[in-house]
Amino acid sequence: MRNLFISFLSTGFIQLANLATGILAARLLHPEGRGELALLVLWAVLVANLGSMGLHTAVTYTGARRETAPSKIFASMIWLSLALSPVLMGVYAIVVETVFAGQRPAVLSMAWIYMAMIPIYLCSHALVSQFQGEQRFGRFNLLRPTVHVAYLVFILAALAAGAATVTGFATAYLAATAASGLAALVMAVQLGWARLVPDFRVMREMFLYGLRSHVGTVLFIANSKLDQLVISVVLAVGDLGLYVVAVTVAGIPLLIASTTDMLAFPKMTEQDSEEDRRAVLGRYLRATLCLVLPAIAVLVVIAPELIALVFGRSFLPAANVARVLLLSAVPLAFRVFLASYLRAGDRMLILGKVEAVAVAVAVAALGVLVPLFGTMGAALAQLAATTLPVVVCIALIRREQPFDLVALLTPQQRDVAVFRDALARWKTRG
Repeated sequence: MRNLFISFLSTGFIQLANLATGILAARLLHPEGRGELALLVLWAVLVANLGSMGLHTAVTYTGARRETAPSKIFASMIWLSLALSPVLMGVYAIVVETVFAGQRPAVLSMAWIYMAMIPIYLCSHALVSQFQGEQRFGRFNLLRPTVHVAYLVFILAALAAGAATVTGFATAYLAATAASGLAALVMAVQLGWARLVPDFRVMREMFLYGLRSHVGTVLFIANSKLDQLVISVVLAVGDLGLYVVAVTVAGIPLLIASTTDMLAFPKMTEQDSEEDRRAVLGRYLRATLCLVLPAIAVLVVIAPELIALVFGRSFLPAANVARVLLLSAVPLAFRVFLASYLRAGDRMLILGKVEAVAVAVAVAALGVLVPLFGTMGAALAQLAATTLPVVVCIALIRREQPFDLVALLTPQQRDVAVFRDALARWKTRG
């Protein structure tokens, strides 16, 4: 409970920083400039994620198993990052030549600078993931908000220097990502993890696990970003700016789910039996839904007022899109936890099938709905592509072993007992 409390405190800082940066970006850049900024960040981070070969998941999994020294994980992570970066930078260069060809010269120039995001993002993300895997949740939750807080600080510095432009905001985000990695590196050095002598056995095991998990991860990332990718190619850049604001509002409940999942995944991974893994899954999923459902209800009601107040009235067309996207937060929460459950049991085949279904539904729905309904069509496609895969996932799990969804969601007396025990320990430590 103490780790959960600290995680939500960290999430609170992330939300506040994101709110501040989102307001500044929307009000100073307006829909078109906000869309250009989203385009820059979207493609660089997407290439890094899709080409990471599951590195950050492998780092978390290997650390949580407690069978490998942290220094060996650190060295393997660094060498794997360095090996992947040149290839991904080449892929990104092709993206710049094609996707950014029609953009303003300032945006095109910044896109080339953003090639540096590839190695910076890979190393930063993997470094932070090691603290999650080793269950150093205190340090992990100090690192989580770093990129968001640093982004705000660098934006304010850019504004003070008179750089309230897309280039200024994009530079601030790149610098914030580097700052997050640097903070994680300093902590790793303090703990004695920093080692650069490669252990090829550990590298091989991490790479193979990451590769197995990455099939599902690639499909999940592709599905979660496919709507924005299609909008960036088919619709105007201003439409992307509106859609990003809608995604920001709808992302609040999902951030709750991802926060609890960060604790649940290593906890599930260290269990030795499926029954124990399901018990951890149920406990964290029930707690998450108790928080997510009320948040969705409130946000659906206040979406127009919230968008007008926070981002400005020029973004009001995003309100109904945000409402539809909010409905997809519940199936997305299920998918996040079920994916972690399958990764913890090293059952990647099911995960790959589920994400393949999600991508197929998303491609078909986006292809039909976006030309007809624009950004609203993208939101409806996203809702379909998040709901159906949950049904498929549960059906595939049940084919291999008993999986009672009703029992999983039914509150248990132990839930209260665990809460009381954690609260008593918290008071004792305080």
